[in-house]
Amino acid sequence: MDNVKSYKNYLNERFFITDAGYSPKITWGDGKETELGRYGVWTTSGRKPQVVDQGDDLEKLFKKYKLSKDDIMILSK
Repeated sequence: MDNVKSYKNYLNERFFITDAGYSPKITWGDGKETELGRYGVWTTSGRKPQVVDQGDDLEKLFKKYKLSKDDIMILSK
């Protein structure tokens, strides 16, 4: 994953994947916790980028969205 594109390059593509480096947890207003997947699939086909899928199985996301390791934006190390 040495090929990391800048964010502006991703805006010209339909889908890309972000790698948080871990599976983040969020706490809702009612106190319930949800663990998100390490990888988020984003689309830029609308007016602004938005997450359309997430998970920990990178290969599954690659196949589902026809992406490769060159479509990953690494968010943390």
